Amino acid sequence: MLKLRDRSLYWLYQRISAGLLAVFLWLHFHLFVRRFIATGGIEYNDLMVRLSNPVFKVLEITFVFLAITHGFYGVWTIIETFIQRSTYKRFLYFLLWTSGILLFLFITAMILLL
Repeated sequence: MLKLRDRSLYWLYQRISAGLLAVFLWLHFHLFVRRFIATGGIEYNDLMVRLSNPVFKVLEITFVFLAITHGFYGVWTIIETFIQRSTYKRFLYFLLWTSGILLFLFITAMILLL
């Protein structure tokens, strides 16, 4: 289904997205959690003010995109390795794409509505 050349690009994407996810998690900890721990707790209004900022919305949507694609490609790699029948692979590939797109759209809509 995938040529060797395409797989090497996916492998590279997995490594890059893992690094970016680590950076995003560090930023999330540093910008959100550490600040709230230092001030004595998380207040709902402070959180909503921060999440209403367009920069944070873009960061959250980017994080969600990276997390979904990274995780779903990992699942696809497992399916590609262990499932032998091409019919099952096609069905699971369709299922992964559909659920990934729906999950991304749902979470993005929730972030944009905040």
